[in-house]
Amino acid sequence: MRIRDILTIIIKRGWLILIFAAATTFGAVVISKLQEPAWRVSVRIAVTPARADMGLSETINRLLRNYGEHLTTRRMAQIAIDRLRLQDKDATMTAEKLRKELRVSAQLGNYTLQLDVEDRDPNRAYDIAAVLSGVFVEEHTQKMADIDPRDRLNASVLDRPTWPRQIRPRTKFNALGAGVLGLLVGGLVVVAWELLDDTLKTSEQTEQHIGLPVLGAIPMAES
Repeated sequence: MRIRDILTIIIKRGWLILIFAAATTFGAVVISKLQEPAWRVSVRIAVTPARADMGLSETINRLLRNYGEHLTTRRMAQIAIDRLRLQDKDATMTAEKLRKELRVSAQLGNYTLQLDVEDRDPNRAYDIAAVLSGVFVEEHTQKMADIDPRDRLNASVLDRPTWPRQIRPRTKFNALGAGVLGLLVGGLVVVAWELLDDTLKTSEQTEQHIGLPVLGAIPMAES
C-alpha cells in the first residue's frame, strides 16, 4: 500500500479517528479527576569532607546511600510526626505511612542527597522535608563531634525546600497524551480495517483484482 492510499483512507475515515481521540481524551480527563491530588517538595543535603582527601571522598561515596536509608527509617519518620504533631490533624498518620511518601537519591558526583517528600497537603510536604533534613544534619553533626576536625564529614542543608509542585493529577498533560494516542490508534485501526476489507466496491478495484476490464455494471434498483 502506497502512502497516497494510506492518506486517502485516513481522510475517508477521519471521523472515526476523531472519535478515538475524543474517547481517549475524555477517559484521561475522567481518570485524572478521580486521582487524589499529590504535591512534591525536594531538599538537598550536602555531605563534604573537612579537607581535600581522596580517601575521605571515597568514604563519602560509600556512605551516601547509607545516609539515604537513614533518612527514611521509621525512627526519622516518627520524629517528623512528633515534631509536627501530624497525628493531631490526621489520626491515620503512622511512621510506616509517612515512609511511603519519602524518596532519597544519592548524587555521588557532588556529594549530595536529595530528599523528595510527596503528600496530598503541600504545606505538610514542605514541613516534613524541612524537619527531616534539619534532624539529619543535627544528628550527623553530633556524631562527628568526637572525631578529629580534619577527618570529619560535614553535613549541611544546601537550601530551603523547594516550593511545592503538583505531581498529580496532571489533567492537561494526560489529556494531551491521551489525545495523541487516540489519533495514532484510530489511524492504525482504520488502515487495518481497510486492509482487511477485501470487498470490491468500484470498477477500478475490480479491474485491478481480476486483471480484466469491466464491460458493464448493474445499477442498484431504486425502491
